[in-house]
Amino acid sequence: MAVRVLHATRTDAAYVALQPVEPAAVRHTVLVDDAPGLLLLDYDAAGQLVGLEVLDATRHLPPALLAHAEQVEQLPHGRDLEVAGLLDDLCASLGICLPAAARQRIVTTHWETAEALAAAILLAEGFADPTRERGLYRAVLAAVARHRQGADVRARG
Repeated sequence: MAVRVLHATRTDAAYVALQPVEPAAVRHTVLVDDAPGLLLLDYDAAGQLVGLEVLDATRHLPPALLAHAEQVEQLPHGRDLEVAGLLDDLCASLGICLPAAARQRIVTTHWETAEALAAAILLAEGFADPTRERGLYRAVLAAVARHRQGADVRARG
C-alpha cells in the first residue's frame, strides 16, 4: 500500500496518510510538542496510527517527499471542533479573549486545519503575522490539539 502525502503550500502543512481512511475515522489526535516542528499524530478507533500532520513542512520534511506530494488548498481532516469551548479555554489560559464579532466569525466558520484555526484566532487578536509569534502560535496549536482530543473522547463516549 502506498503512503499518500498531501501538502497545503499556503499554510505549509503536510499530511502523511499511512492508510486509506476517511477523515471521520480519526478518533484520537496526539500532539507531539517536543518535536522540532509541530507534529500531530492521528489514530483510528482501533488505536492504529493512520496519519500524521507536520506544520512548517518545508523546514521539517525531506524536499523529495514534498516534491512528490499532492498539492492541496487545505488538509482534509473533517474533525469537528467545539470552537466556542476552545475560545473560552484560550481566553482563560492564554488571555486571548476575542471581541464578540470576531468570536462569532471564528465559531461559525468550518476550519479544515488546526493551523488555519490558530492563525485566524491570532489574526483576530491583532497579530499581523501569527506565525511570527512562534511561542504563542504553538501554544494555540497545542490548545487546538488538546481540544480535539477532548472532543474525540466525548464523541466516543
